[in-house]
Amino acid sequence: MVKDSLAESSVKSKKHFDRKAQMRELKAGDFVLILLPTAESKLLMQWKGPYLVTERVGLTDYRIRIGETEKVYHINMLKKYYKAAGHSGSGVSKPMNNSDDIAIGKEMVATLVEDEEDTNATLPVSSSPRDVKETVADVHISKDLGGLEREQLQSMLLEFQDIVSDRPGVTNVIEHRIQLIDDNPVRCKPYPVPHALKNEVIEEVKEMERLEII
Repeated sequence: MVKDSLAESSVKSKKHFDRKAQMRELKAGDFVLILLPTAESKLLMQWKGPYLVTERVGLTDYRIRIGETEKVYHINMLKKYYKAAGHSGSGVSKPMNNSDDIAIGKEMVATLVEDEEDTNATLPVSSSPRDVKETVADVHISKDLGGLEREQLQSMLLEFQDIVSDRPGVTNVIEHRIQLIDDNPVRCKPYPVPHALKNEVIEEVKEMERLEII
């Protein structure tokens, strides 16, 4: 009964939302304003810009050039920027505090997407053999070891040099078993991948497939 009620409520909510919702699209070369936090507080937002749209990277995401960098923003964070009629110049470097010089496009028509990733964040991406080559020769042996100990360590490294590298491998000597409390399946929401790291993730997956890890 709960599922049926939720489904019915969802259909009604979507119908009510779609009455005024409309698809907004931008194209490369357009100028936009971005809804960004103010310098005084991250909880207060204001429209800043204009900035140049360089690429559309998805159905609702666009790559925006801000200074010397480019970042990806959802369409809900953007408003198209229109130059006022008769206004000279590019309209890019002029401050935005004069409301007489600009005209703002249509208001946002949809709510912000939940769990929208901050594209400014930089997530660590592990190195792979395609761009880093480390071998036994790159192993640093401490000078605190005695001469005999250093020789023994170097001998062992040479003996197992096929596994002392940055190339991940696999072992069949032992298996790791994860014992759960019960047989109930564990489900969790997948972590969204920031657009800034999307290509990195794709390359990592291809590399793991090439190495037959997956």
